Amino acid sequence: MDSYLFEFKLVKLLLFWCLLPSIANAQVIAAGGYNNTIIVCSDSLVQDWGNNIYGQLGNGSTITSTIPIQIVGLNGVKSVSGGNYHLLALLNNGNIWSWGRNFGGALGNGNNVDSDVPVLVTGIAGIKKISSFGGHSLALKNDSTVWAWGTNPFGELGNGTTVSSSNAIEVINLTKVIEISGGLLHSLALCDDRTVKAWGFNASGQLGDNTTTNRYSPVSVNGLAGITAISAGGSHSLALRGDGTIWAWGSNSGGQLGDGTNTTSLIPVQVYNLTNITKISAGGGHSLAIKSDSTVWAWGNNQYGELGTGNLTSSNHPLQVVGLTSVIAIACGSAHSVALKADGTLWTWGYNIDGQLGVGDTLNRMLPTQVNSLCTILFVPSKDKEEMSVLIYPNPVTSILTVSTEGEKIKELSVINVIGEVVLKETLAENTATIDVSSLAKGMYFVQMQTDVGISSKKLIKE
Repeated sequence: MDSYLFEFKLVKLLLFWCLLPSIANAQVIAAGGYNNTIIVCSDSLVQDWGNNIYGQLGNGSTITSTIPIQIVGLNGVKSVSGGNYHLLALLNNGNIWSWGRNFGGALGNGNNVDSDVPVLVTGIAGIKKISSFGGHSLALKNDSTVWAWGTNPFGELGNGTTVSSSNAIEVINLTKVIEISGGLLHSLALCDDRTVKAWGFNASGQLGDNTTTNRYSPVSVNGLAGITAISAGGSHSLALRGDGTIWAWGSNSGGQLGDGTNTTSLIPVQVYNLTNITKISAGGGHSLAIKSDSTVWAWGNNQYGELGTGNLTSSNHPLQVVGLTSVIAIACGSAHSVALKADGTLWTWGYNIDGQLGVGDTLNRMLPTQVNSLCTILFVPSKDKEEMSVLIYPNPVTSILTVSTEGEKIKELSVINVIGEVVLKETLAENTATIDVSSLAKGMYFVQMQTDVGISSKKLIKE
């Protein structure tokens, strides 16, 4: 039995991934997922669907739903995430709310009592990012420190012990963090020098430190520099480098490292023949990526059709997901996948035993299927937008648009219409530029800017 399946059965994992728009624009963060899907609507209310055995749907019941329903009592939500039977929501005020199973203190409210409605995560505030996949959760504070709570048998809380905690505690020896990602039994952090730290379970080398030794506090991932995004999965990890290449390490039994082999690696290896990548997501045993042309690519386990290739054949190298174009966000679950297109439609495929695909039934899908009856999703910019200060003005604009960044120079600028078509593209090498948009028809567009740091997007109104 491969390590991924062993870990999965060991904790009886039921996970989910998440989509999260903010009030003015939509924003996506992938968390991993097994039997739930959750979104934040454009009005900052939350909907989710799938399994509800421990109240994961947050609506005061334990009745499973195969279509979207609204979570009770959550308003002003900025982002969402979730793990082993529990979910999290980060509000605009910096507080975190949680609901579902509370084994090992997963809800972070000081006790171990399950809750089918959201409860406040106590003793922590000023949060800007959250992440969860297994039985523990991570939070990134405004001061760039990382805090964790929940189950801790392998040191996944990063506090130097293996003691679980129902209260948030600071991860030790870790500062200047800009991104976090919680895996099944391990954790990742991206530091401001673009290196990666890891801690927790390491039987498959998912910490990337060239050992299989569990780590109770952060260690450096070998040989990684210039990293712009990270994603921790079941027993493997991914990192996106500024040059658009993906690096992977850990278990490779299903080909989830994408290097053309099925050999586990204790250090990062490059995903085979895949460049110009803008987003990544690691799942239980498969991986997803978006290319700069807005197509989606997948590799790894495919037992339930999670690769979206129309068959059940696993692949140790990237394959294009069938029929998906103009994709602006992805989320990779334990055995299901989700993509959001520029026109605001949501598409799911893979495992569906609990209705986690949101299509009204429990049949698995080998190809992307559109989710109906969703709330409005306006747009999903890059997760890197918080790391770049980007201005576009005037907005609304009639003719000449000015774009400006602080720090990194703009390499390429694209103007995209509401159906995902690139209607204007400029190659640049400067911090500030003026663009003539007078030829564009009146309406709403999205300005996407690429730098060495990542990609940022802004909504634009043309008058």
